[in-house]
Amino acid sequence: MCPENEEPPWFEGASGPPRNDAVLLLRDPRDGPQLPFAFLGMANWHIDSTERAWDASKILPGSPMSSETCNCSRQCWEDVFMARFRKKPKDGEAALLSFVKLFGHGDDLVFKTREAVFADKKSYLYNWLKIAGVTA
Repeated sequence: MCPENEEPPWFEGASGPPRNDAVLLLRDPRDGPQLPFAFLGMANWHIDSTERAWDASKILPGSPMSSETCNCSRQCWEDVFMARFRKKPKDGEAALLSFVKLFGHGDDLVFKTREAVFADKKSYLYNWLKIAGVTA
């Protein structure tokens, strides 16, 4: 009744000899898709806003934003997101920013309809979708 007994007995060599030809490349997700402002409602930020979109006094030491130098959503868009997006990967490596990680199940977007997302043409989310080739 144990599920492992329903599969081939790999421990007896039934699946062939051990492999040693695999290559694994690891990269810290904080250098790519996990943006430093991911926990601050960034999907609704505007790419042209010069107002700070977060309360700087609530940024904890050691948190991803504590060492970030952008001070408004426009600067974060240009200096963090677009810089990562445009960075050419080294040979044999994936792009630094092939996707964007939204945390909290996208709670800051839960009440937005598709129409509302595409109507807000200055939002980070709209511009990510546009870059990805998604149309309304």
